[in-house]
Amino acid sequence: MAELCNACGACCRVIYVDQSPEEIRAIAQLTRVLGIPSDMQFAAEHWRPLTREEAMVRNPFYTRQLPADAHLYTCDQLGEDGRCQAYEIRPLVCRGYPWYGAKPEAIPLADPECGYKAELPAAPSDNAGRKAKRRHAPDA
Repeated sequence: MAELCNACGACCRVIYVDQSPEEIRAIAQLTRVLGIPSDMQFAAEHWRPLTREEAMVRNPFYTRQLPADAHLYTCDQLGEDGRCQAYEIRPLVCRGYPWYGAKPEAIPLADPECGYKAELPAAPSDNAGRKAKRRHAPDA
């Protein structure tokens, strides 16, 4: 995947994962005790839970696309310039943004101007649709 990040910071202003704050802390503590590297250690140290209202202020475009009961966070490593201050040690959830191995159209982008939007399949133009219909029309 090409590096298409335009450093808008939208993906770090509101982060959505399945784990609650309590689950993140518990997983981080367990993996730390066992000596197992875990993204949850980074999350427990740097992510702060957000209410849905706080998330709507930070990134309404993305928040509207998420389930009402989503666990939402923000990261304290987001610099004022929109760049990650912990880029070299950022967790996989950050490294994998935005597709996480899924088809590009399957995952919502955090911002309508996200640089990764270039990887989305192009929508067929109306003109292309008309040409396709003409090609398949029965001969008169």
